[in-house]
Amino acid sequence: MRLADLMEWYFENYANNELKDITSYNYKKSQLNYHVIPEFGNTKLKDFTPAKVTAFFKKKNLTHANSKLMSSKVKMAEAISLKLN
Repeated sequence: MRLADLMEWYFENYANNELKDITSYNYKKSQLNYHVIPEFGNTKLKDFTPAKVTAFFKKKNLTHANSKLMSSKVKMAEAISLKLN
């Protein structure tokens, strides 16, 4: 399974039921679709590692505030992928 498949499943089966609509929309549309999916979407879950996440943050050179916001989304994806592996 690829990370993009997992995120699609997450939003169809979990986020829409557990998050407020605006929160789910913002996560998916702004953070995941513009940053995480282009970088990691084709990555197999077994290959999605903390080292890749760290390299991603360095590559993006995110500000502290944006880094914290993005980090929560990437860590969510990482935690879900670890549970499924």
